[in-house]
Amino acid sequence: MLTEFTISRSRNPEVSATTADRALPTTPSSKKRGHQHLRSSDSIIINETWATPQAKKTAAAAGIVSPPRDAIHKALEKGETANVDVNQVINHVTETIAFHPVNLCPFDEILNDCMQSNAAENRAAWQLDPMGGLAGQIMVNKSPKGLVGAGTLKTAYNGKVVAKQPFFRSSSTTGKLNIIQRYTLLTNLSKLFREANILYWAKSLLDLTYMFVNAAIKSSAIPPPFNVPQLRFVDAGLALIHSSASKSVTDVYLVEEKILCGPNKFIKFIHNHDFDPSIESDEDGYNIAEFLVFTQHVQYLKTKGLAFISDYQGNSSLLTDP
Repeated sequence: MLTEFTISRSRNPEVSATTADRALPTTPSSKKRGHQHLRSSDSIIINETWATPQAKKTAAAAGIVSPPRDAIHKALEKGETANVDVNQVINHVTETIAFHPVNLCPFDEILNDCMQSNAAENRAAWQLDPMGGLAGQIMVNKSPKGLVGAGTLKTAYNGKVVAKQPFFRSSSTTGKLNIIQRYTLLTNLSKLFREANILYWAKSLLDLTYMFVNAAIKSSAIPPPFNVPQLRFVDAGLALIHSSASKSVTDVYLVEEKILCGPNKFIKFIHNHDFDPSIESDEDGYNIAEFLVFTQHVQYLKTKGLAFISDYQGNSSLLTDP
């Protein structure tokens, strides 16, 4: 593709000098076949039909002046500063894992398996197949900045997902319980397996509740006078860490979908020692807390008083850690 530039005499000496300094290419100003719509300025004539995008940018930049010296100086000062958190970098650990997801099993399927003595599998409890799992990798930020929080029983590390591990506290030399200690691999695996099994049941019970709600709405002549909150428990599973050398299991995490709070802040809706909302009626999320109290009643009645979910927490769409 051809581009035609013609340098013309400018009435403005400054414009002519700027154009000359940029050493724009010149060609004869004769009109060629197919060249139309010539547009002229004081210093440059560009064939609009044949001009390339780069040529147009060059022409448009002809009037740019040099940036202020103090701005360049400040940019250089900031540019030479290496602000690298070395501890955070070296504490990012990449592990090879086998991931075992905690999937939803409908409540009626759990009951059907329990009633059949010859059921192909026992779905009353979450199962982990040692020979199965999804192969992959996980990067865990074990620096202090990567620690989302330390609750009563578990620490949580931040990332694109949240990796949790149980812990206990031991006494320091001053007698204070402020030192976080890790369990052995077997104890760690046992505790996290129970956490995964509780999540497995919580997903099933919440699904049972929504089946009840949807059936009630369908059978009613009029819709409810409010929006029913749409909630679910986070996607999660156990990540078994495998040694690259021995290929054996060396550690384990409960890995959960990350709850991005943003404007929807993380809320403890109901404590595990109470049946009333943990927040006041004028606080954000109270309508969700009331709905979750209702779900407890449904679960209690449908299971004949044997099971219901407690310790509801999360945001307006995702729940975790029942």
